[in-house]
Amino acid sequence: MKALRSLMIASLLTVATSAVAQDPSPYKFEFHGFVTGSLYMQDQIFSGNVGQGLLFFAPTPGNAAPCKTPACTSGTFAAGTATKSGTLVGGDVRQSRYIFALSGPQVFAGATPKAYFEGDLFGPGPAGILTESWVWRIRAAYAQLNWANASIAAGQFSANTAFAQMPDSVSHIANPLSFGAGNYGWRQMGFRGAYTIPMEGMKLTLTATVAGAKSFNDGALGPASPAAASFALASGMPGLELNANLEGKAGSFGYRVYADAYYQSADLKGFGKTNPNGVTLPDASVKTSTTSNAYEIGGKFTFAPVYLAFNFYSGQGLGQWAGSLLQMGEVKDMGYWASLGANLTKEFSLNATYGAGLPDKKDVLKWAVAAGTAAPKSENTLIAGQAKYMDGGYAFALEYISYATKYLYGPTNAVATWADRNNTHTITTNAYQIILTGAYFF
Repeated sequence: MKALRSLMIASLLTVATSAVAQDPSPYKFEFHGFVTGSLYMQDQIFSGNVGQGLLFFAPTPGNAAPCKTPACTSGTFAAGTATKSGTLVGGDVRQSRYIFALSGPQVFAGATPKAYFEGDLFGPGPAGILTESWVWRIRAAYAQLNWANASIAAGQFSANTAFAQMPDSVSHIANPLSFGAGNYGWRQMGFRGAYTIPMEGMKLTLTATVAGAKSFNDGALGPASPAAASFALASGMPGLELNANLEGKAGSFGYRVYADAYYQSADLKGFGKTNPNGVTLPDASVKTSTTSNAYEIGGKFTFAPVYLAFNFYSGQGLGQWAGSLLQMGEVKDMGYWASLGANLTKEFSLNATYGAGLPDKKDVLKWAVAAGTAAPKSENTLIAGQAKYMDGGYAFALEYISYATKYLYGPTNAVATWADRNNTHTITTNAYQIILTGAYFF
């Protein structure tokens, strides 16, 4: 009986194995992402955050140490005012990211459908910008159809296609160093299509996006009713973006170059003409609509073991896309960064990055009152360096990051306004961070 029972079990296992082998599941599940942990030391609380958070630029003169407010420069220090820089030491995990993807059986003349979901631990802990990061958020969630050389997707994307690359950093991935200093772009919702043209030794990918209008700051620009519909939504028009990306390799020389164009409009009369007179600016001009647009080029050239990566854009009205140093309105803006790196061994690499964000000073002042800009900024400079050791999917990195930010002040050291445009001077604040990170990418 025992022999018969064993024979029956073996037969059933054989049949089951054969059935699985003959009829594999048409679905494929993937789980990817990375987990990071950092210890950091810095001398200021950046305007955006601390640690692995969104740094952006140095703090305003009123929050910087040593104190640079008019009261402090005249020798009067209020209670609680820092008279010299200090040191902050902390740690966090907010860059940690999870990615789930599921591909199914082919549909629509050979297209493979795919569901993509991506999120991270971005939000601050219960004490605001300090302590642990425990808020989970969605970065991207979209449904995609993939053919051999083409794809279409609908949903929320992690960023504009203009956000094509960023400086190499283990500690600042979701919140890149170059925001405010050479990159713009944010999460985008809509439809995106791409087509790849393979060529000998290279390939060209063309991408087009039709996106839901990104909120244009209402603030002091006008009424936010009904139901706080933004001026971008009130325009009744989607945002449009086109991108071309060429990459290839010739011997030991590898290259990638790309170009991007973006456009969006905003109706300052508001939804249902709730703000019928538009916006009157300090120079007496009346604006009933604005446009956001940008043109960008960038790339990366590799000649082992050295590489050079760069990005440059020029545009206007990019505050809602993390451009114009987060200053809303039709502010002309340009930004750039360049990074030089060397892979000294298979595991060990070094890189250094320099970047800047340069909004137009007169545009900043003209829109400062209308858009509620409390501390106008005219320039932001990034200097960063990284030493990285990576074996397989595990990496250790020691990084130095610094920003110098110019704030606009009038002749009496008060925050500058349009009336001060011909007599404005700047007060520069500085902030740095040293951050040690361990990460596993899978």
